[in-house]
Amino acid sequence: MSEKLNPEHLLPDDFKKSLELLPANKAISLLTRHSIREQAENYNAHYKLPLTQDGIALARYWGSLQIQNSFNLYSSPVGRCQETALHMFASKSTVKNPQLKTVTLLAEPGCFIESREQMVEVGQYFLNDGPITFMNRILNAEFSQLQHPRIAVRKLLTHIRDEQAGDPDVLNIHVSHDTILAAFVYSLLGKKQIQQEQWPRMMEGVYLWFESDLVQGVWRGKYFECGLTDFE
Repeated sequence: MSEKLNPEHLLPDDFKKSLELLPANKAISLLTRHSIREQAENYNAHYKLPLTQDGIALARYWGSLQIQNSFNLYSSPVGRCQETALHMFASKSTVKNPQLKTVTLLAEPGCFIESREQMVEVGQYFLNDGPITFMNRILNAEFSQLQHPRIAVRKLLTHIRDEQAGDPDVLNIHVSHDTILAAFVYSLLGKKQIQQEQWPRMMEGVYLWFESDLVQGVWRGKYFECGLTDFE
């Protein structure tokens, strides 16, 4: 493999810190952005953009580092998300036809946008504002066309908790997109403003587990917790 495709060089150094904070003997889920895709033009990452060879190498390498020995796969219907899930799976298993469930909550329209008409309308704000300004407006519930962040986050949390495997040796992987991951995780953290450096990177994700009505997680190498009732 060439140096360009060396997966150790593709993985950001801080990714591994999160693995060190995961609890033993707990069922854990990972909500992650897809791996490296082809470049988009003017923020327009249309659904046909596939993973690059670097993206495939990164997904396989990151999958191989997970502490669990098996994965359950959930994905946005978009191809690059499904590719990411399947390549992570391939790093741990030789099964040729793994089961993968597509979940509309992980795409757009999804938990934040309920219809394609709304998606087109809100998409213009995204193109005009750029991703950071757009995200800060979502976090402050400025879009009447979108679900309130509290409601959208609850929908996604409920899906993740309901599907969570009881076996601590099985990691539930949910592959989504940067806007959904950013809105979800920074809402959990109670953020109203983010900066460019806080935007989710390719293959970056948040680990989640549940204790009664408490949501616990790890994001960027830091533990956090919040209550499910905070999102009712």
